[in-house]
Amino acid sequence: MRTKFYHPKRIAVLLSTVVVLMAIGSCSKDSSGEEPGPKPNPEAMEIDDVIANLNYDADALLNVQDTGGASSERTLKDERTNNQGPSKGNIETCMTKEYSLQSNFDDVSILRPTNGIIWPGALVVGNEGMLDGAPDPFTLARAPVTLRLDLPGIGEQGNIVIENPTNSSTQTGIDGALEWWNNNAYRDGYVNAANSSYQATTSYSSKQLSLDVGLNLEWATGSVASQLEYESSSTKRVAAMVYKQVFYTVTMDTPSTPSSIFGSNVTAEQVQNAMGSDTPPAYINSVSYGRIIMFRMETTDTRTSIDLDAVLEYAGGVNATGTINSEYDEILKTSSITVVTIGGNAEVASEAISAADIE
Repeated sequence: MRTKFYHPKRIAVLLSTVVVLMAIGSCSKDSSGEEPGPKPNPEAMEIDDVIANLNYDADALLNVQDTGGASSERTLKDERTNNQGPSKGNIETCMTKEYSLQSNFDDVSILRPTNGIIWPGALVVGNEGMLDGAPDPFTLARAPVTLRLDLPGIGEQGNIVIENPTNSSTQTGIDGALEWWNNNAYRDGYVNAANSSYQATTSYSSKQLSLDVGLNLEWATGSVASQLEYESSSTKRVAAMVYKQVFYTVTMDTPSTPSSIFGSNVTAEQVQNAMGSDTPPAYINSVSYGRIIMFRMETTDTRTSIDLDAVLEYAGGVNATGTINSEYDEILKTSSITVVTIGGNAEVASEAISAADIE
């Protein structure tokens, strides 16, 4: 049985991007044996000097957090306990914990990929605008770029040369490579083995969820935003489990120098006018395409001694041991689960089910 191939027009979500700030000496290449490249820019050295003289802190611009290598880090800041009673022989204890949650912009799912700005090889302003979901593009003329599509059996057909890099020309080039793979390598028995991962978390708001599992909800609009928006309350708790499934990744060859990314007619003055220390250039090094499936469980059981992450994993069969947990089953009877699927087709598919019906 062959794995189903997902054509790019049916994939509605970019699972991750890698953003690289341009810098002098980012890569060196052995020029011996290389084929003649595009026409050189006569002001290449001046352009390199302009970019090299920009003064900025990349970590500050991208709000890099010290998470110890983890995708996010939750730190307990304060803990308070309040006892009330006794009343009718009962003492009520309320414990409040305040956390600081930090996450980095290194593997963030883009829920609005059709805005024409984020694509492999795109040149964008490397500032906080990217974190807000509204990166600003640079519109200077570009030199040809080479992209690589990582599908098995594609060979040299996976090397995509874009002569005039724009969103439309790049997507057309990727589409052509995928079409070749679908008509040739796929028919020969090659399949695109999807790379899947999942994260489960108990969150008290949709914004906290976005930091915990790498879903930037600031980038979500329309039906996506409405399905992901929620907030826990004193009478309701929420847990979520998010699956990310990558079908393929497109990566741009690293430019040898900053000037090599610009067209041969771009002048140093144009670069200097467009870029500054507050607006340094960055490029999208790679983009992974796939889909997201999210299970969101809401329960009226507010017992904090119960780990909702574990209940949701139990309901979904993750790390199943085959044993029945009566305590978890009791919580599931008072719960509802919403399944949200983003990607795989042009629409956001969601379905509300009763958790008590899950076998």
